[in-house]
Amino acid sequence: MTPAPSLRLNTITIKKAALADKFSFAANSGYSAMEMWIHEVAPHLMTEADWDTAQSRFLVPRYREAGSGATMAKTSRLSTQRDLPVAGLIPGEDVLTRWHYALDDDMLDVMVGILEACETLDARYVVLPVLGEDGTLQGTADNMKRIAEHAAPKDVRLGLEPMGHVEKCGRVPEALEVLELAGLGDHAGLVVDCFHFFRAGQDVSAIKAIRGDQIVMVHVNDALDLPIEELAGNRHRTYPGHGIFDVEAFCTAILESGYDGPFTIEIMNEATWDDSPEVVCRMSFETARKVVDRAFDAAKGR
Repeated sequence: MTPAPSLRLNTITIKKAALADKFSFAANSGYSAMEMWIHEVAPHLMTEADWDTAQSRFLVPRYREAGSGATMAKTSRLSTQRDLPVAGLIPGEDVLTRWHYALDDDMLDVMVGILEACETLDARYVVLPVLGEDGTLQGTADNMKRIAEHAAPKDVRLGLEPMGHVEKCGRVPEALEVLELAGLGDHAGLVVDCFHFFRAGQDVSAIKAIRGDQIVMVHVNDALDLPIEELAGNRHRTYPGHGIFDVEAFCTAILESGYDGPFTIEIMNEATWDDSPEVVCRMSFETARKVVDRAFDAAKGR
């Protein structure tokens, strides 16, 4: 019998916890792997612009050990000790903000360093969101192809993430168009985030356009009870099933697409960040487990 999907933790959910505690809390809660941000695992790869954006957008403090690769070695040890793989990485914030329209040679060099970190940690994908309106879909596809030249030999898949507030690439049709223009086959796919999917005003029927093998990862979360146009992805998320979105229907549609991989919990909310990271980690797992299990049963029954 096919088991229900496993759950992974995006560590921004418990961002204030120390690195060792993130692994400990995740392992004790039942998570199967970690999706981590590059400032956590390899702060020496962060540029000045990365740190500036991280501090302003995500309230991330600057790490003292940012000048060396010691943190990546520590991450690798913790991953082995806890039997908790680092499954995917999220680049520095300047790369996140500008890669889709301003991928110059210097930024590509930074991206290569991130891909090398993936190789070292045996991470299998990198998340590449489209965070603004600059550039064109063709330009975004061309930049994905440039990055893929370095990612494919390392067996690292590129995950294009449409962002719900972005007109340029916030919905399923635009995201699929970028994949088609890039023509990278299995080397690239989509990161489908529940918050951003609904923030873009989409119905779950839109997921029918996606093949399961086109999905790199699924982010599970919910949204606070605010007008949809006011929702911001970096501060208005909440536990799955505790907000205004039909997360179960979203997960069911994802599973019906043929996707048979894990789901990753990613919650960004200043109030949640101020709670006990251990409690938040456990709560995020338990709420996501309930929603995903119900979706799994619903998808099997149809």
